[in-house]
Amino acid sequence: MIKKYTSKSTIAINVPLGEGKNIHVSFGAVTGGGSVYYTNDEALQVALEKHYQYGRLFKLQDTIDEQPASVDSPEGGEEA
Repeated sequence: MIKKYTSKSTIAINVPLGEGKNIHVSFGAVTGGGSVYYTNDEALQVALEKHYQYGRLFKLQDTIDEQPASVDSPEGGEEA
């Protein structure tokens, strides 16, 4: 699942991943102001949502399901 995080300004933050590791996350600027960041990395999603500025500096905007839409085969037909 992909999560979309947004901010009212263009930001870059350091996010602790545990075990002394950090990752630098740069949100991409959007037209009209603000910035956006997409990720499907579950460990990073958890770390972002535990960040001390989560909810103030940036927030979760949307969750996108990556599952492709199922295609039904025609009734009574067999696939070749």
